[in-house]
Amino acid sequence: MERCILITSDIHNDSIGKSYVEQAIDLFNPIFTLSAGDQVLDSYDPLFDKLISVRGNSDYFSSSSLPLVREIDIFSHKAILTHSHSYSLYDFTLGSGDMFIYGHTHVPHLERDRNGIYILNPGSPSRPRYKYPTIMLIKESEIVLYRLPDFKAVKKLSLNP
Repeated sequence: MERCILITSDIHNDSIGKSYVEQAIDLFNPIFTLSAGDQVLDSYDPLFDKLISVRGNSDYFSSSSLPLVREIDIFSHKAILTHSHSYSLYDFTLGSGDMFIYGHTHVPHLERDRNGIYILNPGSPSRPRYKYPTIMLIKESEIVLYRLPDFKAVKKLSLNP
């Protein structure tokens, strides 16, 4: 199986959403799992330690020590992870092949813009403002948006070197 990174956002401590993320971790066995904020998990929740997270606008109590932004290397691509209630793509210096990963909207977004920047939002596994709950996977060769609960790939984008 191809190495991958799992991305989620806006879990909001919802038991069904947490269950989907746990199932995705078991199914895909990611190197690590990113959360673009609003996980609203307490540090004693078993899922909390499985996530590399940033703080969202709803994380003011349980996850207040989390950073608002993280810079991460994903398969030799620079990636900015934020919830986006405080920052946008234009607050960072990004170039072709870099990634801007955000949450907050609960709507999935998967595109490579005219500057070659990957703009990614995994949607929400628990409170979607889209047709269905979603999560996202970054593989070495492509980025895939999955519909939940059946984990059907609904959109793909090639990850060019």
